[in-house]
Amino acid sequence: MVDLTKLYSLNGDYPTLLPNRIRMSDGSTRTDNKTFTEEELLDAGWIIASDKPTIDNDYKQYVYSSLELYGNLPQKITWNYSIGQWQIIDKNEQEIAEEWKRIREYRDQLLQDIQTKFDRYEDEISSESTPTDDIVALDTYAQALRNVPQQDVESPWHIVWPTPYTSPGDTPTPQLTDNDIYNY
Repeated sequence: MVDLTKLYSLNGDYPTLLPNRIRMSDGSTRTDNKTFTEEELLDAGWIIASDKPTIDNDYKQYVYSSLELYGNLPQKITWNYSIGQWQIIDKNEQEIAEEWKRIREYRDQLLQDIQTKFDRYEDEISSESTPTDDIVALDTYAQALRNVPQQDVESPWHIVWPTPYTSPGDTPTPQLTDNDIYNY
């Protein structure tokens, strides 16, 4: 019997779950994948695919969080059709450019989110009220966000995000996470 929880590759194609029907080399078909034998699968061109590898990720110390999302890794797992195996490869230039774009978009969203604090500060100063926010700390944080894309790092996966600014009395903002970056 075969393991129906595993992925199988037909003639080197991308691995999938076994279909309920396979075509044998003599043209006949077999149905009911629960009863396929290893010999029948081989005759039909199906082989069990190795388990997908995991990416050894030393980048987690530099990136947004410890979530295991492959979107934020400098490498990706692909199926190599010619050899019928999974491979870990570096992302290409377009994927790297897309990651930089996501970083800039998220940075822009964070800057937009703190704009209300700048507006509040201006209103409080013009009405001669005591400012709620420390404008120097707020400005420092905003400048650090503006500088994110210019950090001298090997790749977008090495970005070090500034500690978020919180107004006095605010609940501290947690460090940025992959979810924040990819689902804002």
